Amino acid sequence: MEKISDLIECIAYEKNLPKEMISKVIQGCLLKMAQNELDPLACYSVVEENKQLQLIQLVEVLEDDDEKLVNDPSKYISLSKAKEMDPSVKIKDELSYSLSLESMKQGAINRLFKDLQYQLEKAL
Repeated sequence: MEKISDLIECIAYEKNLPKEMISKVIQGCLLKMAQNELDPLACYSVVEENKQLQLIQLVEVLEDDDEKLVNDPSKYISLSKAKEMDPSVKIKDELSYSLSLESMKQGAINRLFKDLQYQLEKAL
């Protein structure tokens, strides 16, 4: 798969737009797609690392009996479950999970590209 920075450079050259702008458009489209396709209530972030953009889901660590775990499980994780992943984790810590675009449905990817095209046309 192409590195995201190569894609950004290619689009920037073709559209005669700054690379930073293209990167921000792609990040915005990724966040929108995640909220529409995965969970609209979850907290997401996009991190640029090694010429790749990573879609990250953020969750806050809470006490095992906290009501928020039941009411909003996409934003929170219990302390006992979090300790299974990282024994040093504490209450109010934030954990992040990298989400793979490759595991997403083809329809979600198609909508991502359509949104990207729309946002780029709007930027022109």
